Amino acid sequence: MTRPGRCTCGGGLPGPRLVVLSTTTHVAAAARGLNEGMSNSQPRSAAPAVGPDAAADTRIGLAWVGPLLSTAVTLPLALFAHFLVVLGASGVEDQSGSPASLPIGIFRYGLLVPFCLLWIAWALVRHPGLSNRRTLCSFSAPLSVLLLAVAVLSFMG
Repeated sequence: MTRPGRCTCGGGLPGPRLVVLSTTTHVAAAARGLNEGMSNSQPRSAAPAVGPDAAADTRIGLAWVGPLLSTAVTLPLALFAHFLVVLGASGVEDQSGSPASLPIGIFRYGLLVPFCLLWIAWALVRHPGLSNRRTLCSFSAPLSVLLLAVAVLSFMG
């Protein structure tokens, strides 16, 4: 016999299940228990994944390699390019005779592009269907640092 306001979701007893629901959490628990066809005391069977999801699960294991290599190349390259830009800007004087700070500012704001590309590449690791975009972002982050450094250094002079 069940009291109102209490949920009995099978409990391992044979026979039909009697469910008395009082809140929405009990509704979700009862629906899950009835849909699975077993009570909470019975172990769940772990069936291997079959189909396109199985291939996606194996690809997601190495999805982090591209963004990791891109980060390992982009960050030291950005540091070295920043050093070159600062060194190049120290030799250039503006009209007042002080070292030019405009190229350094342009380079620093321009570094937002490769860092955003790295962030996008890392965010796409969780989505195995978007591997082409992740690869594109991973390759374009170091290339954008090179292009930015070449553009700023040619701007100076």
